[in-house]
Amino acid sequence: MKKDRSIRPFQREDAAIYRAMAMDFYGGDATLYPMTAEKLRRSMDMALSHPDRFALHMLVEGEEVAGYMALTFCFSTEAGGEVCWVEELYLRPGFRSKGWGKKALGWVEERYPGMARFRLEVDPANDDARRLYERLGFVSLSYEQLIKER
Repeated sequence: MKKDRSIRPFQREDAAIYRAMAMDFYGGDATLYPMTAEKLRRSMDMALSHPDRFALHMLVEGEEVAGYMALTFCFSTEAGGEVCWVEELYLRPGFRSKGWGKKALGWVEERYPGMARFRLEVDPANDDARRLYERLGFVSLSYEQLIKER
């Protein structure tokens, strides 16, 4: 029997499982910078106090947390409106390749219908994720990004 799947806002009680998943996400090859407990604490605080700017959502299957999604929102002149960045989409190993990515991204588009653009990043080595994103209508954006850490 297939378990119910849902997506819900992050709650303070999710802190331990979120920390474990985020540390796993940032410990892999998909990221360039190490994660710290302080950065995760600030992320959780922001999600709870300013969900209009940064939203964490828990992906739940039955009674189990399958993963999480981190979204940020901004305005873009180039897009002509608001942009939703899918900053992170993480699935725990037992929940990968089971349709969660498609469900989560579809949910984002339904939940935020006024967005002019949806944007995400993918590790060049993650062929499975790239294929999924392309099937869902995402196209490569040939920009080089520069950052300045503070």
